[in-house]
Amino acid sequence: MTKTFDGYKELFEHDENLAKELLEAVGEGAWQQGEIYYYEDEEEYAEYELTEGWYASFGVNLDRDYNGAPNLMDYINLSDLGSALVQNWDDSCNFKASTGEILTTGYGW
Repeated sequence: MTKTFDGYKELFEHDENLAKELLEAVGEGAWQQGEIYYYEDEEEYAEYELTEGWYASFGVNLDRDYNGAPNLMDYINLSDLGSALVQNWDDSCNFKASTGEILTTGYGW
């Protein structure tokens, strides 16, 4: 389930191991005061990008009622899309943990 943390301290309170892994990977900084977005896995991250994130910013609206027509989300391979997004993302604001969980920030690490 997608979650938003109001900074590193809140992430640490939620999952100490995940927070420590992030800190070890990116180091301390002002980012620790900004929002951190959590996705359970690549599929959840891909779904977010399609329905609310980067792709949605282009006017693509896949999370809607199609009046009985097939929902496009049912035909998109979120696993493959998620993997491709991870391979092509900007490491300065995205992080994939050893557990497969994904953390992002609009601020940058």
